[in-house]
Amino acid sequence: MVKVNISLEPPRNLSEEEKRNWKRDNALIVRPIVIITTVSGQGIPNAALKTNFMVSSSLKEIAFACPKKHDTARNILETKEFVVNLPSEKIVKEALTTAVSFPHDVNELEKSRADRHPLGEGQAPQSVHGIQGSSVSALCRQRIR
Repeated sequence: MVKVNISLEPPRNLSEEEKRNWKRDNALIVRPIVIITTVSGQGIPNAALKTNFMVSSSLKEIAFACPKKHDTARNILETKEFVVNLPSEKIVKEALTTAVSFPHDVNELEKSRADRHPLGEGQAPQSVHGIQGSSVSALCRQRIR
C-alpha cells in the first residue's frame, strides 16, 4: 500500500480563482469507511457502510449521520448499542456489499458473507455483532438522541 500526503491548502503560486477551483476540486477527498452494525429488537442484524463519521479528540465518543428512517438509526434508538467496525483491506468486498440498500428484514451481514462475532450484551441472536477481519470493532452505546 502506498500512502500519499494530501495538502489541505492550495499551492501558493496559484491565482485566487485557481485557489478557489483547487479547493472545490479537492473537497471530495477519499475518507476512511466504517461499517456500523446493529441489531433490531426482533434480532434482525443490520450492517451499513458510513463515510460521514468523526471521533472526538478524547476518543471516547464517535458521531455519524444517519436518517431516522434507516434501520441503523431505528435499531440504535431501540437497543441503545451498535458496533463501529473499521474494515481492513482483507474485507473490502464484504464492506462494499453493506452499502447496498436492502429491505428492513434483510440481514446485510449474511448478504455480504462477512464473518461476525458477538460483542453486545443482548442474548443471542439479539446481541450486536462485530465483523471479523476488521482492524477495529468497537462496541458503542447511544448517549444522545
